[in-house]
Amino acid sequence: MAIHAMPEIHAKLGSELDCEQVVMSALATRKYIYCKRRDCGHKNTIPIPTVRTFTCEKCCKEISITAKTNFHGAQKFKPRLMIIEFQERGITLSANQLAKLADVSTDTINRIQKRMAIAAANEIEKLAIEIPTVLCTNAIGRRTKKTPADEPPVSEEFDLQRRIQANESNFSNSRPELTELEEAVFHELSDEPKSFDQLFETTRMSASSLGAALMTLELKGCLERHTGDRFTLADSMQLSITIFESDSSGAKSAEGVARYLVNFVKDYFQAIGRKNLQLYSVLDWFCKDRTHWSPGSLLEFCAASRQVTYEEILDYVTPLTFFVIPEPDTS
Repeated sequence: MAIHAMPEIHAKLGSELDCEQVVMSALATRKYIYCKRRDCGHKNTIPIPTVRTFTCEKCCKEISITAKTNFHGAQKFKPRLMIIEFQERGITLSANQLAKLADVSTDTINRIQKRMAIAAANEIEKLAIEIPTVLCTNAIGRRTKKTPADEPPVSEEFDLQRRIQANESNFSNSRPELTELEEAVFHELSDEPKSFDQLFETTRMSASSLGAALMTLELKGCLERHTGDRFTLADSMQLSITIFESDSSGAKSAEGVARYLVNFVKDYFQAIGRKNLQLYSVLDWFCKDRTHWSPGSLLEFCAASRQVTYEEILDYVTPLTFFVIPEPDTS
């Protein structure tokens, strides 16, 4: 699908210079720009809508209309517009695939996409369903700078939960809501450590169901994990977040949305780092929501959005709950 769309996209976008002028025109819709120098701050009229830099009318220093926007420091504009074209056509591609088509590095594509996604992360909250990240652990398979040393990628989820619990000053003493499977495992726990094999035998669950229940119970603060995959009841029943919604219909809704996102990640990216769950949810939103992201709106959004620094990309961490647009209703 992407290959078939390439001739039309190339014909539409033209050369790198053509793409730069398209972006400059989008940025110039502001008409005015303030000089960023602290000792100036003059309000300038943008003289030519297709030119990147001009001279401040007051201090005579150079002003760039890309400064402090999502295009801050951009060296190439065609790859950015190609990404937008694919997204507006509902075509999802991995960074590797986009890099080959745009003839740039995978790192360049990753930075462009994450800058766009971070800028739009607040926008998705208005339309999406909020779900806990623990429901999407099957999508987590890549290490990031937030992954604890010598531990698997999914350990980011445990580590973040523990740190948040440690930092909270006011804990709830009530026991959290448990699913039927979690309840069955919970009743088998005591102060005496039990191994995974012992719990497997007494609960008569499948290994995958038992593993998932143990992981969720640990995140809910109901059990403590010890060396050798042994488990005991936690000393307290505190919980910093609600892992499942209190009513069963809400829980099923969250689980369904989580399943959709996990399948989306596996279909197009195989696996991702835990810290980036929200960003990939936003990328999915870009590609599937033609009502919100009508043709041309993504470029307008990026032109109006703030600068996202490389350090901000590195430091970005999806909270313990995040937002996902539900699967489109095709019935």
